[in-house]
Amino acid sequence: MTIASADGAEISTAQTTVTIADNDGDFYAAFAGTWTMTATASNGSTVSIPLTMTTSPEGTPNYGNIINCTASNVMGDGESYSWQFIYAFDPASQQGALAFNCDGETYIGQYLGYNLLWLFTFEGDGLFSGTVPLYWSLTEEGSIPTTLSVDPSYALYLYIDGAGWLENYSNITITRSLY
Repeated sequence: MTIASADGAEISTAQTTVTIADNDGDFYAAFAGTWTMTATASNGSTVSIPLTMTTSPEGTPNYGNIINCTASNVMGDGESYSWQFIYAFDPASQQGALAFNCDGETYIGQYLGYNLLWLFTFEGDGLFSGTVPLYWSLTEEGSIPTTLSVDPSYALYLYIDGAGWLENYSNITITRSLY
């Protein structure tokens, strides 16, 4: 193969090996990238939280099952949190889910020295551990959607372990960032 043009790169006679992976059908890998979580905070304001989502390494038990997420500056103090989304996809129905892992045991970070974790409420009734799903279907083009929403019956709580909630979020969506 001869490369005649490569904008922004230099073409030389040195040998270069290029591996092209066809991952168009790897919907798990397609979730990797930059997203924004938008939600209504407890004071009624709309918040936008930048997310970086990465897949688990190939060959590990979490590959194809867990998407790792990092968020910065959630409370406005430059702090960083990390959690996992549980990934599922049914090829027969062409539908899937990402689910916040609110197991009540996994710390997602610290704020002012306190350990934080996700809990949730369903229809405003109590605080629970478990999962909060974002259901999705493939688009007509056969790709993952650019926006996923949590059923409005759910609210996520940023919970201080053993002390109570710090913040809660309702009307939650995550949207792929274009840049």
